[in-house]
Amino acid sequence: MYQKGLYSNRGCVIERNAWNVEIPLRTDKTPFADDAPFMINTQASLEELNTRLKEKVVIERFRPVILVDKCAAWDEDKWLSVHIGDVVLQCLKPCLRCVMTTIDPSTGTKNPAIEPLKTLREFRLAPEGPMRDDCKDNPIFGVDAGLIRPGHIHVGQTVYVRYKSEYLKQTPFYTS
Repeated sequence: MYQKGLYSNRGCVIERNAWNVEIPLRTDKTPFADDAPFMINTQASLEELNTRLKEKVVIERFRPVILVDKCAAWDEDKWLSVHIGDVVLQCLKPCLRCVMTTIDPSTGTKNPAIEPLKTLREFRLAPEGPMRDDCKDNPIFGVDAGLIRPGHIHVGQTVYVRYKSEYLKQTPFYTS
């Protein structure tokens, strides 16, 4: 309902099919998701985090759309794109974690020690420089991705990744 003086900062869709873009651009806005349509976590990163916590946490605290297994912890930091069957996702940026990770999804209660956020801040802050200036004290856990090629994915499918060029010489390739 229209009310004079009331407005939203959300952009409006001017073209009928403006949402139907094949390739996400780094300048694209995602108005009804945190930062991107897909957030990807890895099981190994969760397990590594849990070795540092007094009380283990479940992956649901991080709300991934896709959970990848059988790769090294923090491998997702190096990904350029993810290929699952016909689906291709472009990794857009690291996923910055907020206070929502401190809420137990099964009880809805907030962790009084601000965990796992407090521990993540000890070892998962962005490197010094422009990235840290942008991320501030929000730790990184996972990767935000946009859709390049649509399709269907299923639990248990093999996941293939393309690495960012700066990591190609130092990253072993995994097969499963």
